[in-house]
Amino acid sequence: IVRQEGKIGTLKAGAFAEARRLLALNPTNPIPKHLEMEALGRFADCEEMAHVAREVLARDPKEPNARYRLAVYYRMKGEFDSSYAYGHFDQAPEGLAMFLTAEKLWLPLSEGRYRDVDRVSREVLGTRPELRPVPQSLLPSAFPKMRLLIARGQGDEALALARQVGVTLRSIDARGAGYEFYGDLALQVGRPAEAERTMRELDGIIRKYPYRENQRRRDFLAGLIALHQGQPAKALPLLESGQSEGPSSTRESIQDWYCAQALFALKQQDRAMARLEQLVARAPFWGEPTFCFEAMIQLAREYESRGRTGEALDLYRRVAYQYRFADSGVRANEEAKAAIARLERQKAQAAASR
Repeated sequence: IVRQEGKIGTLKAGAFAEARRLLALNPTNPIPKHLEMEALGRFADCEEMAHVAREVLARDPKEPNARYRLAVYYRMKGEFDSSYAYGHFDQAPEGLAMFLTAEKLWLPLSEGRYRDVDRVSREVLGTRPELRPVPQSLLPSAFPKMRLLIARGQGDEALALARQVGVTLRSIDARGAGYEFYGDLALQVGRPAEAERTMRELDGIIRKYPYRENQRRRDFLAGLIALHQGQPAKALPLLESGQSEGPSSTRESIQDWYCAQALFALKQQDRAMARLEQLVARAPFWGEPTFCFEAMIQLAREYESRGRTGEALDLYRRVAYQYRFADSGVRANEEAKAAIARLERQKAQAAASR
């Protein structure tokens, strides 16, 4: 249902119609509602996604997927008590339990409480020697830990953990898993040579396993490298045709982020802003705070540059609200608070001069 390719409007209507048809065939089967929630989230209709989740819980207050979706939704809305309440319950299915474990790290990370993320990550992940694989059940928990390490400027430590994740991914699927993800992270921490080496390794995998998915991952990584090298015109078509690694629930947002950066570099602000607006609208479904709130800051700057100060101020306030309990030094929070003070001062000066 949610992997069709085509125009968004047609896709959305078709996905929901199919989900509801399946539900009518078997009203007690929860899967159609799960698919409907995923489709709504991926099409950036997160308010309706939350509405469907509440409908599900009205019939079954313990339904785990609906509870998980609302835990992520409220976390990204800055409603942390509600997120905690929905995200903590017993008897989750095995496939979902590992994502709920990761929420123990994502929740404080989304608040900007980095010291708490560090403490909880040690409890969940422990101290892992170099190249010791991360257990499969803890893979989702490694990602917020990597985001913390990058935020703290600990690039070598982030790459070491990424290598451990890659060992586990390739033990699950030796036909190309883990390469695009690792190359992306290498670029994020300023190791372009490592990313290029990783792409050459992926080229070797593709010669052995010439799958379309592998080629799309390779294209995406090539686009990231070109973007890092200051070649946005080369990067953009690769990013648009390629595909990042990871679950389907994350791919569109990652693509939106990087395509927006390429479009800004090409001075195509309108298209770039549309990408960021889509990413921001999808944030309560995606659940990745670093990119989402950085996107809000970037979008607010663009609104401000166009004289849309009310919309810019709303976004800056949204970020500041999200990080109201944050440790000092969280970059997005500091920038949002400074922008709010500046815009409110300008507003007061303009009113006084009338």
